[in-house]
Amino acid sequence: MKGIDLLQFAVYLILLIGLAIPLGGYMAKVYQGEKTFLDRLFSPIEKAVFRVCAIDPQAEMSWWQYAVSLLAFNFLGFVALFILQLLQGHLPFNPQGFSVCLGIWRLIQQLVLSPIPIGKPMRVNRR
Repeated sequence: MKGIDLLQFAVYLILLIGLAIPLGGYMAKVYQGEKTFLDRLFSPIEKAVFRVCAIDPQAEMSWWQYAVSLLAFNFLGFVALFILQLLQGHLPFNPQGFSVCLGIWRLIQQLVLSPIPIGKPMRVNRR
């Protein structure tokens, strides 16, 4: 490792340790339902999201609702990432000039559009 690498690692470690206690205290207050200094900023946004999504913050979720929410969130994240990679060549702040990630597109074409063999299983030659 070079000196700059060690310096970067040391700065990262100091920041990580320095922020652990304040962020831990903030998270503890949030999880316990206490007021925090960011409530003025985030409470209106949170209430608006709850209203738009028709979410009752006091209601409990069943395991089925949780599973559906988890799968929907992951699917939407996958779609967003796929669109981001398709648009990579046209987005700003691309100093290396990366083009569209065609490897992902070709992989999806092979997985989705290629015929799936149905019928007899493949034979394995054993010696």
